[in-house]
Amino acid sequence: MNNNINFDKLSKTFDTEPRKKKSREIAESIASYLGDTKGTALEFGCGTGLVGLELLDRFSALTFTDSSAGMIEQVELKIKDLPNTSAICKDLLADNLDQTFDCIFTSLALHHIVDTAAILSKFHSMLNDGGRLIIADMDKGDVDFHDMSSFVGHDGFVRADLIAEIEKAGFKEIEDKTFCEGTVPRDGLLAPFTQFVIKSVK
Repeated sequence: MNNNINFDKLSKTFDTEPRKKKSREIAESIASYLGDTKGTALEFGCGTGLVGLELLDRFSALTFTDSSAGMIEQVELKIKDLPNTSAICKDLLADNLDQTFDCIFTSLALHHIVDTAAILSKFHSMLNDGGRLIIADMDKGDVDFHDMSSFVGHDGFVRADLIAEIEKAGFKEIEDKTFCEGTVPRDGLLAPFTQFVIKSVK
C-alpha cells in the first residue's frame, strides 16, 4: 500500500468511537450485498478489524489482511479466541496468498492504492468462480479528506470510472449504492460528501 501515513503508529489509537460507529455503518452496507450463502472471506486493508468483526457470522471463515504490521497486531489480539479467523500481514500487490475465497470485501482502503487496476485484477484471481467483490469507499467531490500535497493515492473516486475498472478486471453483475451522505466543515462552510458500496461477481 503506497502512502505516507504511519498506520503502525496509528493502530494503537485507531479504535475511536466515531470509527467504531462508522465501521458498523459500513458493515451493514456490505452485508446488504452478501446474500444468504456463507463461505470463506478475505478483508483487504482490514485496519484493526472493526468492519470484519461485525460480519463474522456471515462467513464460515474470515481472513483479515493488511500491509501494516501494527494493524494486524491489533486484529490478532481481538481474534485470538475466535474460531475460523486468521490475520495476515501482506502487501497483496507484491505478495500472493495460497488460497482463494468466496468473498473479498474492503472498506475505505482502496483509495490508498495508486494502481487500482492491478489490485482489482489480483482480487479477481483470488476469488472462486461466482465469488463476490464488495468495495466500500468514498466518492470524489469537493472535500479533501487527505493532504493531497503529500498523500499518495486517490482522494475519493469518480464512481463511474471505478465501476468501469471493475468491469475491465473481469467482474460482472455490478451494482452500487450510496450508503452515507453528510457534510464536513471546510473554509467556514459545510461541504457535502458521499460514500458508496459496489458489489460485483466473478
